[in-house]
Amino acid sequence: MGNRIRRRIVLVCTGNTCRSPLAEGILKKLLPQSWKDRLQITSAGIAAVEGRSVSTNSLMVAAENGIDLSEKKSNRLTFDFVEDSDLVIVMENSQRIALLATSTGSSDRIVTLRGLAPSGEDSAGDDISDPFGGSIEQYRETFHQIQAALEKGWPEIEKRLRGKSLSTD
Repeated sequence: MGNRIRRRIVLVCTGNTCRSPLAEGILKKLLPQSWKDRLQITSAGIAAVEGRSVSTNSLMVAAENGIDLSEKKSNRLTFDFVEDSDLVIVMENSQRIALLATSTGSSDRIVTLRGLAPSGEDSAGDDISDPFGGSIEQYRETFHQIQAALEKGWPEIEKRLRGKSLSTD
C-alpha cells in the first residue's frame, strides 16, 4: 500500500562518521519487514562536516556484520532535521540536553539510545561512548553496544511510532 504514512527516525552522534552511521545500518538491518516501507531511517551529527565518509573502522566493523556503509556520507544535524523527525535517538545524554534546548517540539521525541531500553535494564540511560580514533576492538565493542541497545529498545521505538497514528495492517 503506497498510501501509508512514512515516519522518520534520525540517529545522532557528534561527527556522523562512527556511532550514528553504525546505528543507522544496524537499525535498517534489524527492522521488521512490516516497517521497511513505512520508516525512513537516517543519521546526522551535531558537529558533522557535510559529506565525509564513514570512518574506516566503522566501515570494517559494519562489513564484518553484513552492513554496507560505503555509500554513507555525513550529514550535519539541523533544526529542520530534528523538527521533521518523529524520533531523534542520540548516543549521549549531553546530546539530548543540547537538542532539547533548541527544539520547539515535544521532548519525548528526543531520547538516548540506551534510554529506550525497558526500565530496570542495567544499561538504560548510559551513554554509548565514542570510539573515534580508537582501535578496531573499540569499534567492535561500540557496534555490539549499539546493536544490543537497538534490539532491547525496538519495542519502545515501535510503541512510540505507533502512538503517532501510524497506519498499520
